[in-house]
Amino acid sequence: MRNIFRCILLILIINMIVSCKKTLDAGISTTISGIVYDNNSQRPIPNHVIHIDEFKNRISIYGPKYNGTIDSTISDSQGKYTIKFLTTGQGSSYTIGMNYDRNFYNIDKSRHVTVGKDTIINFYATKLHDLKMNISVLDNPNPPLIIIPKIYNNKNVWGTNNDTILFFKIIPNQANIIEYSIRDIDSPSIRFYEIDTINLLGFQDTFEITVPVSPKKFYKRK
Repeated sequence: MRNIFRCILLILIINMIVSCKKTLDAGISTTISGIVYDNNSQRPIPNHVIHIDEFKNRISIYGPKYNGTIDSTISDSQGKYTIKFLTTGQGSSYTIGMNYDRNFYNIDKSRHVTVGKDTIINFYATKLHDLKMNISVLDNPNPPLIIIPKIYNNKNVWGTNNDTILFFKIIPNQANIIEYSIRDIDSPSIRFYEIDTINLLGFQDTFEITVPVSPKKFYKRK
């Protein structure tokens, strides 16, 4: 046990020493360019923010310290971007990444930047489309009907019988799993549920479907 502890301690010390890199000089120029793509439709993504983040390595088990975003740009109508930045003299490493956007899914992770070397880096994300769902609930023995989509925002539909309209985000041309469930009347920890798959073709901005839901036919979750 003592040997294991010593090995772990040694690894932590080595990692801290390696991570304690020298702060880079100010004024080193780096240019990065590339294209932002929708990896579902293979179309360019315009008007998406690409940013450069600065970090300073430190002797800590928590890793580099985030100094902040030092520069950013926006992809053009063809999804192309170019960003040129200068080191500040306060950081020891830099990354480039896409801004988080709720209209996209599977956004590419940030990439490490080799300072002083001009590089081409392409980014990919999956654009989400709007789904207008007309839900017709029939004979729900224990409202609400709980709707759990694949992407974001669970929603509830109240009432024993209810026709309502809800809006969700989906990925076109892919299987979008959605779960409907209700709680057991006597044991709320027990749920009855049904799984549905929505697969809509094309890339229109808003899809519309009608879904009849009958909770009395749900399966009991084991």
